[in-house]
Amino acid sequence: MATELVAHMRLSHYKGLWQALYGSTHGFGERKLKLNLTSAQRGCVVELPIVCHYEDNVAVLTTRGVSKSEWSTFCKLVSDESALKVIFFDEKHDFLARITTSGAKPPKNDLYQIKFHWQDDDEVTAALRKGIKWISGILE
Repeated sequence: MATELVAHMRLSHYKGLWQALYGSTHGFGERKLKLNLTSAQRGCVVELPIVCHYEDNVAVLTTRGVSKSEWSTFCKLVSDESALKVIFFDEKHDFLARITTSGAKPPKNDLYQIKFHWQDDDEVTAALRKGIKWISGILE
């Protein structure tokens, strides 16, 4: 099972994402985002919680609370469709990108590439988090 994908973005979108996450008013450290994916061919919608952080001054996206089976299904969808349009968004901005498998030909040559990793969260922990979130939603 693949644990790494690649997000391809126009440089202007990458710079906008960086500015929204790490601009002078925001500082440094991890930033939580939502990945909202819409499959053009199948019409399905996928939302994954992800975190953006930097390793050696290079942006890296990592999943949070995504089970192995969810990641496997997501990778299969990416593999079957070769490139998927996605929107990364914080609460005020969105940034278009395409997701491909690592080593696949980029959708276009002039796109900035960002590594996209799966973090091995235990499935039981992920289920507990979802249950707590569900209960919190009911109590609000």
